[in-house]
Amino acid sequence: MGVYINPFGESKEIWLVVHGTPSPQPTWDQVPKGQIAVCLVDNFHFTAAGVAYSKHEMKAFQSPSDHRPRRWYFVPLELLTDEIIGDRAYLDSLITRG
Repeated sequence: MGVYINPFGESKEIWLVVHGTPSPQPTWDQVPKGQIAVCLVDNFHFTAAGVAYSKHEMKAFQSPSDHRPRRWYFVPLELLTDEIIGDRAYLDSLITRG
C-alpha cells in the first residue's frame, strides 16, 4: 500500500501548489534534504498524489508504460502530518535513501 496526500478542506492540487515546489521528472538524487517527491497522477476520473518514499517507488511512478499525465513536486517532509497523509509513522517506516 502506498502513501497518498489527501488534505482536509482543500484539493490535493491546491495543497501541492501552495506547499510544494514543481519539479519536472526528478531523479531520486535531486530530492532536496528534508523533502520528498510527490507525484500528482491524473487518473482521468480523479487525481492521486502519491508520495515517492524510495528510489523504487519513484521509478514505479515514472514507468514508461504508464501514459497517465503526471506532475512532480518536492514537499517538505515536516508538512506530511497524520492529517495530510493519514499515518506519518507508516511513511517514516517506508522511507529509504539510496
